Parts: sequence; structure tokens; C-alpha cells
Amino acid sequence: MKLQTEISIPALAPPLRYDEASLLLGSCFSEAIGRRMQRLRFDCTVNPFGILFNPQSVLQALARLAEFRPFEAGELQETPGGAYCSWMHHGRFAAPCPDEALRLMNGEYRPAAERFAHLRTLLLTWGTSYLYILRSSGEVVANCHKFPASLFLRRRMTVEEIVEGYAAFLERWFAESGDGGGRRVVLTVSPVRHLRDGLHENQLSKSILLLAADELAGRFPGRIAYFPAYELLLDELRDYRFYARDLLHPSEVAEDYVFERFAEACFAPDTRRAMQDIGEWVQMAEHRPLHPFGKSYAAFRENMQRKKEKLLAQYPFLSGRL
Repeated sequence: MKLQTEISIPALAPPLRYDEASLLLGSCFSEAIGRRMQRLRFDCTVNPFGILFNPQSVLQALARLAEFRPFEAGELQETPGGAYCSWMHHGRFAAPCPDEALRLMNGEYRPAAERFAHLRTLLLTWGTSYLYILRSSGEVVANCHKFPASLFLRRRMTVEEIVEGYAAFLERWFAESGDGGGRRVVLTVSPVRHLRDGLHENQLSKSILLLAADELAGRFPGRIAYFPAYELLLDELRDYRFYARDLLHPSEVAEDYVFERFAEACFAPDTRRAMQDIGEWVQMAEHRPLHPFGKSYAAFRENMQRKKEKLLAQYPFLSGRL
């Protein structure tokens, strides 16, 4: 007897590997996947602008990384609460003075932009098709930073504008390396529901994102793949026990499950074997001893060092990551 709707996920071709760098941009679901990849010592950059919810803000972040233009004081705004922020950044970059805000922003932007030209893989997660647009300039903002709602125009993107905007950028990005240089994009739609929009409006919003992702994948076959994170949570798991206390975000168990399915579909078999070996060492490294000065912990540390040396010999790409 089957008690679960199972989703068949095509294998990503070519699969993701440890020896390539990747960039994850988008909603908090990108961070959930990215944190797990970083923990397993993948060479990945995760949300250097912070959490971005709508496709246009993700696209603006990609364009800014491509042009390598660090942020300047003239791009900052002072919030009603007295902090300094940027319309392109999440609130975690806000700071009490402009210099500190720029230090936080450019501290993540510079290394991400330096690596961008050499990336082969983008993993992009869209959360909502609703935009907030600054009335005074027409600028799409990534975060309203608690400014008065009267300063913004709110509207929903269309499938066409998402597709055309991304197609124009990605055509250039693919073409920069001749035959594409193995460059590819994995698109996901966040399973996190935006209930402040209303349940019906949230479904309309997600539908636009799903249609846009499907059209882009069809326009760039072999270059753009869709990973069904949204469907895994809403169809395979489909139970509030897989949600956090807010009943909106996936629980840690759900995130682990989706990451397992992501690994099965997107990572090469030898990469998954390496993940298991590296995960065992990471678990040792995260161990917090009750008696750190005892003989047993000294033996534990020696064993961990031996395992580290074995891993470095077996997986040379881990140099500098352990």
C-alpha cells in the first residue's frame, strides 16, 4: 500500500561535483540548501545580498555581481529606526553607521563578484512574484526595511517579464564561455508560503514562478533544469508535521529530506560517496566534549586528525576546506 505521492526527479546532467564552484541566490530555501552544502565543504557562495524573495531582485543581484561594482555611500538609505541599509540587500546588512553597513555589504559582495566570472553553476530560488517598487524612482527593492508602505507600489510580475529578463541575462552568461563552458542553472520555487499575500494570492504568485521556470527550462534545454522543491513539500510530505511552528516554513526534518532528494538528483555518485565520508568528519569536528582536557578527548583529536589526512589524500579538492 502506497501512503505517499512520490515525485520522479530527472537526474541533472551533467551532475554537480565537489570540484566546481556554485552560487546560491534567492529565498530562505536557498540558504537551507546552501548551509548544508557549505557544511559538507562544497565550494559554494550563499546569498551574498541576504535573502531575496522575488525574481527581479535575484536578477538584479546577478547583474551587479557580473559588473563588479562595490557598493558606495550614495546607495544607502537611513531607515526610520536609524539604521543604514540598501534597497538591494536584506536587513541583516543594516548597521548603525554608513561605514559599517558598507563594510558588511562589500565584505560579502567583493569575494562573490570576484568568483562570479569563474562560476559554472547557479542555483536560484524564487519565493514570490510580487514586487515592491519605490514610487520615487521606479526601483524594485529587495526589502522594504520597515519604511512606510506609502513609499512603494506593489504589483505582481508576469511570466513574460520574468522569462525575458532572465533569458537576456543568461544568454550573455552562457555565451561568455564559448560553448557555455558547462555553465548551467538549477531553478527552484520556494515551498514557503507567503500568507500575508493571502492563500489564493500566494497560489497565483507561485503559479507564475512555476510557469516562468518551466518556460526558461524549455528555452535553454540542457542548460536550465528545474528542481521540484515546492512539489516535494506540498505533495510528497503534505503534512503540517513537516512545517515549523509558524506553519509556513519547512521544518528541519523537511529540509533534510528535500536536501537528500536534491543530492540524489543533482550530485554525481562519487560526489555522494564523498559527501558521506566528509559528513562523518564534519560530525566529529562539531563534537563538543564534556571534558576537553581529558585523555579521551586527546585521543579523539588524534583520530580526527588521522581521518582528516586520509580525506585530504583521497579528495585533494578539500585542501583549504577542512
